[in-house]
Amino acid sequence: MAFRAGARIDPRRALAKARRLPSRVAAEVRQATETNARSLARDAKIGAPLGATGALKASPEAEPVRGSLNTAWRATSGNSKAFYAHLVDGGTKPGRRVITRGKRRGQSFNHPGTRAVGFHRARYALKRAEYRKRMRKAYRDGARGR
Repeated sequence: MAFRAGARIDPRRALAKARRLPSRVAAEVRQATETNARSLARDAKIGAPLGATGALKASPEAEPVRGSLNTAWRATSGNSKAFYAHLVDGGTKPGRRVITRGKRRGQSFNHPGTRAVGFHRARYALKRAEYRKRMRKAYRDGARGR
């Protein structure tokens, strides 16, 4: 399961917003969101732990949001091979766990928890001001026709 930094993007709202934008503003915004998403994906890739398979380190990527008229992009970490990305990034709490599959199904054990690595959300938090500044500039420049 992939997770996204920042607030969840509602595709319907993003599409409605994109349709209201003049074309020159939309072009500036698309370029800024793409730059932000690629920057965050690159930083997450640098900060991700290598692990045994290297799947987590290879998983961060930037992709356009479907149905947004090419104005919205997002940075994701995790895919079918690195489905545990959110657990590594945010850590896990200690506590009792129950096995749900296999020969030991139904048995429980104490899990010590894991420390958060913070390779995606923490990097977003560090560069959030830069990303917001870039978006404000894109809207301003697009509205002024630069």
